[in-house]
Amino acid sequence: MSTLLRIALAPLAQLTADSPLDFAWLDRKGALVEQGRQSLRELSGAAQGKALELCLHPQDTLLACIELPPLAPARLGDAVRCAADNLLLGCDDTVHLVHGPRDACGQVQLAWFERAALLGLLQLLQGLKLQPRGVYAAPCFLPLAEPGTCTAASVEGHLLVREDLQRAWVHPMMQEGAEQLRERTVRWVGEGPESVDPWPDEQRWLGPVPAWNLLNGIEQNVRGNQRWGRAVGCCAVAALIWTLGLNLYAMRLAGEGQAIKGQMTSRVQQAFPELPVILNPLQQARQQRDARRNGALAEGPVSFAALVQQAAGQLPFMAGAVDKLDFDGSELHLTPRTPARKPPADSNWQTSLAQAGIAADLANGQWTLKRLPAQAAAAPVAGGTDE
Repeated sequence: MSTLLRIALAPLAQLTADSPLDFAWLDRKGALVEQGRQSLRELSGAAQGKALELCLHPQDTLLACIELPPLAPARLGDAVRCAADNLLLGCDDTVHLVHGPRDACGQVQLAWFERAALLGLLQLLQGLKLQPRGVYAAPCFLPLAEPGTCTAASVEGHLLVREDLQRAWVHPMMQEGAEQLRERTVRWVGEGPESVDPWPDEQRWLGPVPAWNLLNGIEQNVRGNQRWGRAVGCCAVAALIWTLGLNLYAMRLAGEGQAIKGQMTSRVQQAFPELPVILNPLQQARQQRDARRNGALAEGPVSFAALVQQAAGQLPFMAGAVDKLDFDGSELHLTPRTPARKPPADSNWQTSLAQAGIAADLANGQWTLKRLPAQAAAAPVAGGTDE
């Protein structure tokens, strides 16, 4: 029973659904069941549900082999792309590059082709409901010879050579390519120059395929494009869920913010019971704190600390000259070490004290600081003179 269909493609620039192509059917054991020549359209009906493998025309096959040091599998691809920069005629966006594994001798097989051409091939096949599991270089269906021997075949004037399971190459001129094999042990498939005991021509379909093929990487992109509608729908659902979650989170934060504001209002009311209404707890608390620091509260007692702070800040001429401090609960008395002199004529210090609601008087060689009456808090208070 035929389970695998292999097709040798025409040049992709000329390929259509009605182009006649060589094909072969293989059974489960890889033995040839049938071979012939038909178009893709004619083969599409029988190929439904069967495994399908394609090989490029030699004209479209681009192969090279490079040598690389031992690398981790995750880094091998990056090293291949760097090493292939000098081989590729296009940029990464236009050229599709695949590679095989590194062998024991450090050799890595490369194959590449124009990305747009491969996508066009896949679109043609999809239109015929054909799903290939691999697209390979022209020599990749050739059988393998014993170790140390390569397999070669002539196809439409091109020389196809398969070195081993992973490595192969194509020469566009048969005679010149054969010269490169003169010193090699070659097993020819079909007729070849100076061929000895060649394999029959049908053997060109029976070889095992390598681990790499030109659908690696590009196939996922094509399938992804086919499911773009589903992807967009999934994105829309995800965006809706994200928006709902964001709204719920915002509502939760708003509730926590209201709770924090309520706690702040309660604490400010406890700390400053004289405030009748609290609209902005943080701002009002700062204002009350600053006013108490400056001793400028219109109502309530003036603290000892506020009076000392104002004396230190607004009476610089008293710095280092105070012998004794007396505080009776409302007034601060400063006794100088030596008899107090007349204060400076500059009244800036008096104005600053008045703005803070404090008055300073000099009498009998002693300074007295006390709170100004509410109606006089904004007017400067002149210092007294020593009698």
